[in-house]
Amino acid sequence: MTVRFSLFRFVFLHAYSVNLSFNLIYLLTYFKLMTCFVRMIINNVRYECGLWMVVKW
Repeated sequence: MTVRFSLFRFVFLHAYSVNLSFNLIYLLTYFKLMTCFVRMIINNVRYECGLWMVVKW
């Protein structure tokens, strides 16, 4: 019983650490994608504002 429990705990901790590293990679990728997306939106808004100013002129 104790051996099984320690094995289970080892597997659980190993899976948890792997899951944590995967979560970190996922968060980093998500953050990069979001910053790229926000930058794209900002550039698009700036571009549309520039177009609007040109049309207004």
